[in-house]
Amino acid sequence: MKRTLKENFGFWEHVTLSDEQEKRLAACYKKSFKNQKKLEKNEYEQNEPMAGEAKRILNEIALVGWTSGGHSAGYVPVFAIGAGTEKFQG
Repeated sequence: MKRTLKENFGFWEHVTLSDEQEKRLAACYKKSFKNQKKLEKNEYEQNEPMAGEAKRILNEIALVGWTSGGHSAGYVPVFAIGAGTEKFQG
């Protein structure tokens, strides 16, 4: 599992984890594979619990928060200044 997390999330190679984050991953691993925990589901996706925990840890490290785990349908303004700004139209 550690190799998979390293290859797919960059943990330990590109992303430094705290002791607490590593403990959370270990606890999730034990819980998930011992009890064959069900997929985590929301309106837009479903994840194996280890993948869900890894994503939450990456979000913490990147200081990113998501309100729904999916799309909000809200408009997102995009602005550009300088060369190539004509490509940001419509």
